[in-house]
Amino acid sequence: MRGVGEWGRVRLGIEGGGEWVGEREWTEAGAVSVVDAATHPFWDLGHLFDATLNFATWEDDLALIGCLKEGALGHATTVHPMLGSLDEHGWIVGGLKLLGEKRRHSAALPNGTKNYAWVAFRPNKQALSDLGELAERNVLNLPIGLRVPLAQAGEAFDHVRRRRGGRAVILPN
Repeated sequence: MRGVGEWGRVRLGIEGGGEWVGEREWTEAGAVSVVDAATHPFWDLGHLFDATLNFATWEDDLALIGCLKEGALGHATTVHPMLGSLDEHGWIVGGLKLLGEKRRHSAALPNGTKNYAWVAFRPNKQALSDLGELAERNVLNLPIGLRVPLAQAGEAFDHVRRRRGGRAVILPN
């Protein structure tokens, strides 16, 4: 998980589940404080935040909601289980399971916090162009921790499940 959050004058970088990129890189990205989630889990930070955005893993969603303070603006997640649930259980059962998950996570919001959303991104030509430019300048990167052929896809899923460093890439045979 990697992220830089900003609210008012507080900026916090959270690093974990992968290679530690270093405090210098975080401060260059705008973080005032840096937390290594591998040695200091972010959920131990307490109820500090006015808003949270989960773009890491679904398994961390409730813990991240737990970092919100009472009356916070809310929480959004980009890593909801929508597609997986629909694929695994079909439209009706999968849809009902999703409603239950969303209600469970909404119920975990602190008192006075009413906003909880699942976010899906639509491709944007300018944003993709900007990301390409940043990648070319090595300002951002997606480290690859494991490359395996399709026949060994289980290893890739274990890599992710165990939160090992870098992305897992499954290559065609």
